Amino acid sequence: MVERRDRGSSPARLARSPPAASRNAEGEIRGAGCHALLVILWNQWNAVFSSLGQRVRTHVSELRDVRNRWAHQVPFTAEDAQRAMQTVALLLRAISSPQASEATRMGEDLLGQRFRTGRRDRRATISNTISPVVSNGTRGKRMSCRDEILDCVRYVTQRAGRNEFTLKEILDCMRARGTQYKESTIRTHVTSRMCSNAPDHHARTYDDFVRTDRGTYCLRR
Repeated sequence: MVERRDRGSSPARLARSPPAASRNAEGEIRGAGCHALLVILWNQWNAVFSSLGQRVRTHVSELRDVRNRWAHQVPFTAEDAQRAMQTVALLLRAISSPQASEATRMGEDLLGQRFRTGRRDRRATISNTISPVVSNGTRGKRMSCRDEILDCVRYVTQRAGRNEFTLKEILDCMRARGTQYKESTIRTHVTSRMCSNAPDHHARTYDDFVRTDRGTYCLRR
């Protein structure tokens, strides 16, 4: 994508690109690594790449920061790594890269690892602080589908820093956590049973969410 859009750039523009981003006889950029390509995108944004939109420019800015932190050996948490891979996937999808699906899969794998680790840590904390003995010897009740969904909604909205989420984000979150509920059950809960402004088709409903747009919801305070 960078080669295709940048091929017609003037020498003055190319001079602002990193030294490694040189052209061959056919005008193709060669020897440009991730850092060089991000710098080209950033430095020539207004002249060449602005049609990609401000959101994509934000992705580029975030990934430049990620690369600089990695280059200076700044420690990454599991959440940092998962967010970085998610941003990579968004950028690749925006430029129609065939590698977008692979980046998405890697991001989902990292998300799954985070949830599995967090679940083990929570179990260890519970076992160390709460007596596991129950008078009748029965196990604790399984979380309801609604409770699992609300837990994922809180996680997704806190991570995003805004009270907004999509059905896909909740489905991805619950799959990563190893939910036992079917996708159709989760969809019904989010889009109907738990949505206050959805048509009333169930004997029991909840006013947990408000649909703000197609496939987009917010949590009622």
